[in-house]
Amino acid sequence: MIGSTKKASEEAIRDKRHQSYIDHSIQDLLTQRVLQMACGYQDANDSNHLRKDPMFKLAVGRSPLNAETHLASAPTFSRLGKGVSRRDIHNLAYAFAEHFLSSYKKPPKLAVIDLDHTASLTHGAQQYSLFNTKYGNTCYLPLMIFEGLSGKLITAIMRPGKTPSGRENAAIVKRLLTLIRQSWPKTHLIIRGDSHFAQPEPMRVVEQDKATDYILGKGAGHPTALRPMADESMADARRCLQTRTAYARSNKLKEPYRARVYGEAQYQAKSWKGLDTRVIYKAEVNQMGDNPRFVVTSIRNASAKCIPMKVLLEPVTESFAALPVLKPG
Repeated sequence: MIGSTKKASEEAIRDKRHQSYIDHSIQDLLTQRVLQMACGYQDANDSNHLRKDPMFKLAVGRSPLNAETHLASAPTFSRLGKGVSRRDIHNLAYAFAEHFLSSYKKPPKLAVIDLDHTASLTHGAQQYSLFNTKYGNTCYLPLMIFEGLSGKLITAIMRPGKTPSGRENAAIVKRLLTLIRQSWPKTHLIIRGDSHFAQPEPMRVVEQDKATDYILGKGAGHPTALRPMADESMADARRCLQTRTAYARSNKLKEPYRARVYGEAQYQAKSWKGLDTRVIYKAEVNQMGDNPRFVVTSIRNASAKCIPMKVLLEPVTESFAALPVLKPG
């Protein structure tokens, strides 16, 4: 994070202040703010008393006991926030991605691009702060993008508090793939996301890159749509869980929590016309009840069970090792 902050401060955010009157560089301001938030101090007003804290001063690279080296106060951060432009935010997103790419000595054979929105609650009348029904509050809905195998942050994209359209998701995915391909032309990429990414626009963008696949959540929708296709497997999972539970009880063993059966559903949404899609499901029954899940993927030459699915089961590296067919070209 500190490396990303340094790159952002030097290349992304344009410092418009008169250099003769400043005490805190952009790099120091971002480092201080990030460290304070990481320690649970999200409000910039906390800087008024934390600016004198010896440990924060030491972390920023200043003398911890010198009264002349205090850190920035809340008004300074207020001016910083108001001074950042849309271009600065755009450049900052690119700076994070470039920092991620430079963290690898050589291009990996496989990378997993995890897409997920997270609610950032707002208070007041901030621009683009909108009410989101899912979260029941006014918020921003930034897009966080991580690499699924290493857990590294790729980039973060600031956006309004509304659910993204397929056109918006497609534009983001296209720009991200273009940037990654400049450094990793042969790396096989897997795009993963929840059901609000299962839109024809981003799926078409991914299918245009022959070395990229997608695994996207698919809501079960209407009870007569996808759910009946997994009914037989759900019944098998129930019987399996019942048998395993009875065996565990009779032998005084720990009872199993769940049983899973994987399968494929013959399903094609009207908006997916022309796409080479495949819908697979996890028929899970646990001690709390039924838990069927569905995903749509472009991966053809792999069984449903070995495909690592963000919304179906915990992503595990071993699952990727079971996919020898995933090669560029």
